[in-house]
Amino acid sequence: MSNDIIGRQFDNLVGNYAEITAKQHAFFDANTSYMQQYKIALAKKLVPSPDTILDYGCGIGLLQRFIPDYFPDALVSATDVSEESMAQVRLHYPAVHVVSCHEAMLAQYDLIMVSCVMHHVLTESRRQLVSELLSVLNPGGSLLFFEHNPWNPVTRLMVSTCPIDEGAILMRRAELRQLVDSCGSDVELRSGYTLFFPGFLKSMRPLENKLQWLPLGGQYFVLATRKK
Repeated sequence: MSNDIIGRQFDNLVGNYAEITAKQHAFFDANTSYMQQYKIALAKKLVPSPDTILDYGCGIGLLQRFIPDYFPDALVSATDVSEESMAQVRLHYPAVHVVSCHEAMLAQYDLIMVSCVMHHVLTESRRQLVSELLSVLNPGGSLLFFEHNPWNPVTRLMVSTCPIDEGAILMRRAELRQLVDSCGSDVELRSGYTLFFPGFLKSMRPLENKLQWLPLGGQYFVLATRKK
């Protein structure tokens, strides 16, 4: 699907987007915002003090609820191919600088977060997107992807039954690493698997940092840091 088609698809989902994601996430934790907070907390560990942040593919702004708590001093921008989604971010998060995708690529950032976006991008367009995102990193800046892990059977079931992921093509961690690596020789890569323990096993969550090598997590991250 083209960006225009994807944009219209998500425009049509805006009214039910929060409800759909909450329902999908409820099986994992009664706190249906747990996954979003988890990602921002992990971003803070990986990139402690960025001055400028871009939330690329921001949707209705689910990450924005937590970004100010972890990055209170950062200048935050957000963009999406869905105009209706960006309108929601403007409405609910007025401190966020909401811009078009084209405008977003005219600035430079210390941290760009791309959360569960790549599986919606056309396979033939992924390299161009990654190259563009790498090109707008400041020296020492980081591009952080979060993606569904296709090795996890529960994740595959969730994706196959979720209206938001209709037409999505999942990427393996190794595939995304290879793609990012092929787009920039001046980046250092780090990656790992995440989201292992549902709510009823939350006492075991402190172990997750030691399990990032294990390809059983519900999602994974890939971090590309531009060399200074």
